[in-house]
Amino acid sequence: MFEDPELQEDVKDLMATPENMLRKLDVRFEQFFYQWDYTLENFNFYLQAISNQYWEDLVYTTLEKMKTIGLVPNEVTYTHMIATYAWLGNVDKVEEIIKEATYNGL
Repeated sequence: MFEDPELQEDVKDLMATPENMLRKLDVRFEQFFYQWDYTLENFNFYLQAISNQYWEDLVYTTLEKMKTIGLVPNEVTYTHMIATYAWLGNVDKVEEIIKEATYNGL
């Protein structure tokens, strides 16, 4: 599109794709859930945003918050968790999450 590769990257970053929107979403827990209800679907969306932004440290704290308010993680929850650690190359965490999901009947 542009001859200048740097300019092309800048334009690409501004494109409104779902992936780019997730990367720019404010994932501070309080900010996010100020606007959204505490539902499984919203927690899964939050985990998807965390995964797209590679916030490894937020994954398990989010899972614990879900459990604290009585939400039961589903396949989507575990998929987003696995994606985060897989992108970061943390195979041990991926295996740990798969074991937990299997233990929980998923």
